Amino acid sequence: MVATLNYRRIELTSEVPAGWELVRTKGSSIGSWEGKAGVILIENIPIDIFSIKVVRVFLRSTERIELRIYETPYCFSFCIEGQWQIIDQLQPVLIKQNQYQLFFSGDLQCIPVQVSGRMSQLLIITINSNYSSLPEERSKQPVAASALMIDNILQLTQTSYFPQPRSFHEKLIRGILKIAEEDIAKGKFPSERFTNAELEILHKVSVLIESDLQQHHSIASLAIFSGMNRQKLTTGFKSLFGQTIYGYYLSKRMDLAQTLLVQGNLPLKVVAKKAGYRSATNFSIAFKKFYKLTPAQMRRKKPD
Repeated sequence: MVATLNYRRIELTSEVPAGWELVRTKGSSIGSWEGKAGVILIENIPIDIFSIKVVRVFLRSTERIELRIYETPYCFSFCIEGQWQIIDQLQPVLIKQNQYQLFFSGDLQCIPVQVSGRMSQLLIITINSNYSSLPEERSKQPVAASALMIDNILQLTQTSYFPQPRSFHEKLIRGILKIAEEDIAKGKFPSERFTNAELEILHKVSVLIESDLQQHHSIASLAIFSGMNRQKLTTGFKSLFGQTIYGYYLSKRMDLAQTLLVQGNLPLKVVAKKAGYRSATNFSIAFKKFYKLTPAQMRRKKPD
């Protein structure tokens, strides 16, 4: 599917319109158009039962450009950059950066709302067949994406699909839709918004923690390291990694301890120290609570 430009309106059709440059690769296509109003690039990639469209529009003037998208009835739309007004059968919805909305119409009008000289990017995921866990209705307002959803979308849109889409792209899509469905079902949406730079910092915090599990970093010291306040750091970390900072510490320490016990013959005191515990007794108590096995029982599980 590529876009047909009729004056300032673009309609997605199955034919290549005049004035478009189209690059086709196995299972995907990239269409581009350039005119006085600006530059438009639409990337279309089918992955299993899903179809991904990444729409990029760069305006040179304040002239209105409208995209008319005919697709399957179920669409997930996420604003990567700028602002987009999307109109379906119900009413116009203004989606800002890092917000998403679900649509249940096969006819969408997508209009980039921006000043000239800036880029707008929109991600649209459509489903081409039955999908078991679709919500019955969309949220009334666009939803601010969680840190985990934003991170998944960055991976989805910034990793290569060539020579053909990889299986983890499908996994990312299913994960994104699952997060959206759970948020809408609960009616509880993230109150904090995260930029791409803040997500990168949260990943750096996790790397710092894993780089030396014997070192315990306080929330205060990690907040200083990240440049975030304590609330945003702890909320963002749990949203991105699914665990509190303490829970992340604990799981990584226990993973290391299990590996050392099963694959090596180090004394218990040494294993405890490497896992960040000064006392072998305290380590043993924590280990049994985490795995429901004592360190000695875990060691006996060592492969022959």
